[in-house]
Amino acid sequence: MAPTPKHSNPPADELKTPLTHKVVMSLSSASIVAKNALEMLSFPIYNIILGLNPAVVSAAIAAGHGLELVIRPWIGAVSDNCKSKWGRRRPFIFWGGIALGLSIPLLWFAPRGLAHGWLALYLFSAITVFSVCCAIYEVPRDGLLYGLATDRHDRVHLQAFFLAFTFAFNLLSLWMLRIIQSPYFFTSTITGLHIVALILGAIVIPFTVLPALLVPERPQLLADRRSGLNLIEGIKVTFANKAFVIVCGVLTASGLANGMVAGSAVGFYIINYYVYGNDLKSAAFLAGLLGTLTSIITVVTAPIFGRLAVRIGKVALLRWGIVILIVASASKWFTYRPEHPYATLITATLLALGYTVLMLTTRSLVADICDDDELKTGFRREGTFCAFLSWFDSGMRVVAILLSGIVMVAVGFRRELGTNQVPEALTRMRLAFSLIPITGTVTSLVMLAFFPLTDKQTKENQAKLLERYQERVDQAGRPGSRSS
Repeated sequence: MAPTPKHSNPPADELKTPLTHKVVMSLSSASIVAKNALEMLSFPIYNIILGLNPAVVSAAIAAGHGLELVIRPWIGAVSDNCKSKWGRRRPFIFWGGIALGLSIPLLWFAPRGLAHGWLALYLFSAITVFSVCCAIYEVPRDGLLYGLATDRHDRVHLQAFFLAFTFAFNLLSLWMLRIIQSPYFFTSTITGLHIVALILGAIVIPFTVLPALLVPERPQLLADRRSGLNLIEGIKVTFANKAFVIVCGVLTASGLANGMVAGSAVGFYIINYYVYGNDLKSAAFLAGLLGTLTSIITVVTAPIFGRLAVRIGKVALLRWGIVILIVASASKWFTYRPEHPYATLITATLLALGYTVLMLTTRSLVADICDDDELKTGFRREGTFCAFLSWFDSGMRVVAILLSGIVMVAVGFRRELGTNQVPEALTRMRLAFSLIPITGTVTSLVMLAFFPLTDKQTKENQAKLLERYQERVDQAGRPGSRSS
């Protein structure tokens, strides 16, 4: 007769994350507005209005991304090993959220009349402070988010909540330049920028601090008082995890290939020079419309895809999402046409659906990977995994921007020719616009075939961890005992 387990697992309803916790965590995604504003407003403000060399502006932004790449893994390791009485994540979230909100106006309040050398120094300094604050806040916040749900299905719903709120806030970012230029509200663009920056900072602080005040960390994790892996050990163990490497590979291959042409100058140049014949105003409007449509679709469909992931499985849904991205990339050849500019909305819809699935499933899979890693190492390390996931995401965007320029040169595009481009150059640009993303997404699909974690295994891992957690809490509650 089989022995009776010491602890039975609680019902699924008891494992679900409370709705209030989901909402509070999702509201913290307001920080995305400040990050997007940096990329969208830096060139119009510092280059066009203040006259700073565009190469200096791009170097400052790249330096900020680079600094984040360096410090995020360290912050993840520190957060994973934090043993404060307030928890592993909450002290970083509280103070990091306040610092992040205060750093937002710093980006846009450059003193008037500075020489270009001093203005460049100010921009580099402001972006450095902002990037450090982002890393200090976002890595522990994401660690709390990934570790909040113990049920593998509830993780998908939690990520769907967070993703929907993120893209709802993203809508504000897309139109921020138009808002600060509005003559109905502000006397000048700079005045509008200053007022909006102050308002944004005032909104971001309470939204980002709320998780530290209202979302408790799991008691079974707080009961663990052991010293965890150091940074070097953590890096080695993290990249020895086959499942995590494949998830990062899928994100990098799909994101890099699409970012090189769709999310960079190549995509906008096709709209401007090929679709609209160098009508910058019409091209800018269509680009804004495509971004707005993408955000709306993500907000609406993220909860739907969350339910679908529970029914058919995360990996199965991810495969379908990648297939949608392949179809979307192929459709660009037919929808980006001068005679039907708004046919591009078809491609944008498909891309939005595919990327919603990609972001939703990969992030909830990482939470499952954390379970598998904890069973192997004995430590809960969401901070490290989140740091390296964002490390790949940020690094991919930087590399995509750099490679997009190489693509433009390789296809033979010359900006000074305007609408008089060599026909072969535009054809090669359109081919690159479709074929490079197809190559990346097909590569992602191949890598996903080797993903080792099955739904059955993640279910078993969850049951084992719940029993281990209960034993740890029981042991910590005994007088004179320490968690081992």
